[in-house]
Amino acid sequence: MSAAMHLELGDVDAVLSQAARSLAAGGRLTLDPERVEQDLARLVLGIVELLRKLMELQAIRRMEAGSLTPEQEETLGLTPDAGRSGPA
Repeated sequence: MSAAMHLELGDVDAVLSQAARSLAAGGRLTLDPERVEQDLARLVLGIVELLRKLMELQAIRRMEAGSLTPEQEETLGLTPDAGRSGPA
């Protein structure tokens, strides 16, 4: 995930603080539609990346536990060093 698409906890806190101030001041929350669309896209991309990583880790665990057939391992494209970085 690129740095431009990375959502930090501080970003969420800032948005929530701004929303709370807006609601306290006038009782209404005004949102910039373009900003909302961008933030929603960042959130969706973050969730997709999280799911991809979780699925990858699960596949590696299953392979290391020996619960995958050789055909399943080949389909996943895993090697015994798939979860490790650096030279084999």
